[in-house]
Amino acid sequence: MGATWVTLGWLVHHWLFDDAFQALIGSRKEDLVDNGEMDSLFGRIAYIVGRLPAWMLPTGYNHDKHRKYMTIVNPASGNAMVGESANQNFARQGRYSVIMLDEFAFWEWARAVWTGTADAGMRVPLSTPNGGNFFKELRFSGRIAVYTLHWRTHPHKGDAWYKIEQGRRTPEDIAQELDISYDKSVQGRVYTEWDLVPKGEFPYVPSWPLYVSWDFGLADNTALIWWARNPATGMWRIVDCYSATGRTIDFYAPFCSGRMLSGLPYGYSEADIAKIEAHACWPAAVHFGDPAGKQRNQISGTSVIDELRKHSIHVNTRPDLNTFEARHHKAKLFLRNVEGVHIGECVALDDAMTNARFPTRNETSQSTSPVSLPIHDWTSHFRTAVEYFAVNAPEMPSPVLAGARRAASAWEGM
Repeated sequence: MGATWVTLGWLVHHWLFDDAFQALIGSRKEDLVDNGEMDSLFGRIAYIVGRLPAWMLPTGYNHDKHRKYMTIVNPASGNAMVGESANQNFARQGRYSVIMLDEFAFWEWARAVWTGTADAGMRVPLSTPNGGNFFKELRFSGRIAVYTLHWRTHPHKGDAWYKIEQGRRTPEDIAQELDISYDKSVQGRVYTEWDLVPKGEFPYVPSWPLYVSWDFGLADNTALIWWARNPATGMWRIVDCYSATGRTIDFYAPFCSGRMLSGLPYGYSEADIAKIEAHACWPAAVHFGDPAGKQRNQISGTSVIDELRKHSIHVNTRPDLNTFEARHHKAKLFLRNVEGVHIGECVALDDAMTNARFPTRNETSQSTSPVSLPIHDWTSHFRTAVEYFAVNAPEMPSPVLAGARRAASAWEGM
């Protein structure tokens, strides 16, 4: 639909005619920003500028001098457009009138980049959908203006064209590239049932039973999820979550106790402290986690679970249900019993559950064995923490169901 071309043309206009205009143009890979060809962003800018009439070009402009790698300068005004590929420190080296974030749904550090670019005069994220991630959250947040370019507005595309595309694309491609679907555009999803779990305002209610599920990370993330059970219905809600990496296990104890412990050699962030303080009025929880947490470290001689016990955190496990197959089966059924997710505190969990997926085989693969394990990536730890809760959660009948059973028994006895 040409959204990228239109945005680049708009940037060129400001580069030509504004005073003190500085633009940063980014994409997920360096080659997509500038590889000297038309399939890169600066390649398209060079195409637009190179075909302007001479009278419209800035005074003194020389393509060989003023168009460099990932840079184009207006010598008359000093206006510039510069490029940068996605990274955790994107845009932190300058102030910009406009920042363009192309195919933003595919950026690895999208949330950090959005936070780090807040001082820009304007930010323009463009993308096709890529499942449920930060771009989806941003698009539906109500905080930004949204412009949708659907293929049906194209004068040369109609139902006959769409039918042809359906014949040559996968369902995931159709969802992502044509239907602008955020819920169907992740191939091989582990938990499509997650889409049916309500997301909104589901905070912790004082006096409700509280639980925490853990996935213990070694070289990567440790993830915690806080759950509460509605005593009126027996349904569960997810009220909070947290993850971090590169920390020893006692770092996480304050998040469960609601109080900072003396002697812990950690620098907690302001966000960490706010979460710890928010839990100060919460009751002690029942904890569930990975049976592997009982394995002793050869150096310390203690296990993760042993260390947590020193902080009065006792983690229950189910070694008999610790295969992925068993956890997956239980979790798919269990998600039917979740009444809601407190999304304001659980965006990272929502991203992980929506984007967790199985690997896909190359079309030339000769393997006949089924793909049985999900991809181990940034989604894995929250996903696994959900699974550990599903296999451990007490299966108490809700008061509503118990009442229905009593009524049925009474009727049958009449």
